[in-house]
Amino acid sequence: MKVPHSNAAGHRYVWTRDHLGSTPGVPDQFEVHAILFDPEATRHVPHTRRKWTELIERHEVAFLDYDNEVSACGKRCRMIFPLSFDTAEPDACPKCLEMVELWLNDRPEYERLRSEREAWITRKQDDELALGEEMDRALQRQAADIAGRKREQERKDTG
Repeated sequence: MKVPHSNAAGHRYVWTRDHLGSTPGVPDQFEVHAILFDPEATRHVPHTRRKWTELIERHEVAFLDYDNEVSACGKRCRMIFPLSFDTAEPDACPKCLEMVELWLNDRPEYERLRSEREAWITRKQDDELALGEEMDRALQRQAADIAGRKREQERKDTG
C-alpha cells in the first residue's frame, strides 16, 4: 500500500565519478525508510516546507548534503525519493513498517513512541555532552599535573 503524505527514503547515497566529476547516486541495494509528514499539522506554520520538496516535485531524487530527514524508525536519511513509501516494498525497513502502521491506525500511540524516542535521543545527547565536559576537566587536571611535575623537575635540575 502506498502511504499518503510520505516519501520513500534511503540512509546514504553513493558517489559516482564520471567525466564531469563526482555526483551522488542511488546504491544498488539499500533499506527503504519512510519519511512521514502531516500536512494538516504544518499547514499554518511558516517555514515548514522542506528544502528538498522542490526536487521531489520535479520527480528527482533529493540527495541531502548536510541536512537530513528522520524516518519513521528514527534513522537519519539523506536520500529522498519522489515516491510515496510503499508497505509492499521488499526492502522496506521493518521498524518503519511498524511505525507506519501506527501512524495510519493509532496516531496517539505513534506520537507516544516518537516522543519517547526523541526524549531518549535528548538524554543521550545530554549524557554525551556531560561526558565531554567531564573529559575536558580531566584533561585540564592532567595538563596541570604534568606542568607541575615539569616545574618541580626543573627546580630539582637547577637547584
